[in-house]
Amino acid sequence: MKKGLLLLLVVVIAGCGGNGIVVRKYESSHVRHYRDMQKLDNVAELNNYAGYMDKGDSFPLELNIDNDIVGVKQKSIDLEIKQRLYFMVKVPKDPTKEELERVAKLDFTSMSSSEQQNFFRRYMLFLSMDAEHWAPLYDGRALKKVLEIRKGSFSFGVGMDKDKGVKSVLTVKTEK
Repeated sequence: MKKGLLLLLVVVIAGCGGNGIVVRKYESSHVRHYRDMQKLDNVAELNNYAGYMDKGDSFPLELNIDNDIVGVKQKSIDLEIKQRLYFMVKVPKDPTKEELERVAKLDFTSMSSSEQQNFFRRYMLFLSMDAEHWAPLYDGRALKKVLEIRKGSFSFGVGMDKDKGVKSVLTVKTEK
């Protein structure tokens, strides 16, 4: 019996180790629309809830390109959700007052790159399609598996025509 349990444990660890996927199921009362998540009084409560966005919900994406060659004139575009997408946030057990203020205000743009990296090591965002299998936002392989992406492509092109002048196109496609 003990050998069987030990063998099962070794197989489970070997099978799940290193894939970055977290398995966590929430009670239905702890799965809320993102607007309701914003109403939580204490940021630390985020550990107890999963949120979701429904088809048709949208949120802004801020583009930051600023180098010697090009910059961004229109910094914000709206991304639209095409199917229900779940998210959860890991909040550390010992958040600092400054971190809690940043999370409450969603103010990360004034941070340097190293400050952002340190902050998001402690506060991680996870995505899921089923509200049970979660991939950290920084782990491309885990995201591909959890979001059921079979393959995808990323392309950037620049062109010009007589009427509109120079234009560029960024295309990101995925297939299930």
